[in-house]
Amino acid sequence: MTKPNDKLRTMLGFAQRAGKLILGTDNILSYRKKIHLILYDKSLSPNAVKKLQGIREERNLSLYTAPQPLEELVGKNGVKAVAITDFNMASEAKKYC
Repeated sequence: MTKPNDKLRTMLGFAQRAGKLILGTDNILSYRKKIHLILYDKSLSPNAVKKLQGIREERNLSLYTAPQPLEELVGKNGVKAVAITDFNMASEAKKYC
């Protein structure tokens, strides 16, 4: 049986390969097109979390804390926040957050 974290890792991998995943808080904040889901790491600084909460309220989107370190889920060092720009991929990823 697969674990929920394995399914989330798979969804993030699909989004990344499809070009629908934005890595990093600064990239998320500067992205001007539609975002459907933001996922952040528990170790993200409180200031960065406030910025992401501001963008969540401004754009009316979902914001979740990752169940495990994002750098493990995405496979890239230093990643503390990601955003999914595809509605269907974001809807599926929400099930595992």
